[in-house]
Amino acid sequence: HRKWCPECLNNMKSESEIVYEPLIWYIAGIDKCDIHKIKLHNKCPYCQKQSSHLLNNFIVGHCPYCNNWLGNCNEQRAKDCLTHKEKFIMDNFKELIMNAPFQDSFPTRNSSGVVLKKIKEELGFEHFSNLAYFLEIKKRKLYSWSKGKVIPQPDQLINIADKTNKSIYYLFCNEEIELN
Repeated sequence: HRKWCPECLNNMKSESEIVYEPLIWYIAGIDKCDIHKIKLHNKCPYCQKQSSHLLNNFIVGHCPYCNNWLGNCNEQRAKDCLTHKEKFIMDNFKELIMNAPFQDSFPTRNSSGVVLKKIKEELGFEHFSNLAYFLEIKKRKLYSWSKGKVIPQPDQLINIADKTNKSIYYLFCNEEIELN
């Protein structure tokens, strides 16, 4: 479902900017606005309906059901700093989105296996079981990823990036990786 920051929408409108809904708002796991530090909304404040990303009567910043402006939300918005994990997720996806247009190739089904082998070697682990313990992932799951049988989910990639203190982009888009 669509998510939005009413304050961002209102700022765009009041400053006569082009109103748009940033791609980052649509990513699962992104639940707060990194600018205003408030929870993203996903229900129209008027009709209380959630809307899908793809609708034939889509007007940016408006509810597709009642056509009201989604920036009008009179409720008190609790401002809350992003946690380390929320900031890490946000930064990773922003980096991926920002760099996507400049990529000549994109990761394939086997890319996670290549990356895991690089991580294992760089950190000096002899076996994948040691890497699985370090990453706090079940050995069987890590083995499936390393063989390209299963692709890690985004939250699992975030966990790997966080444990290695590198971004997903860094891990997948560099020939050589350096880890401490």
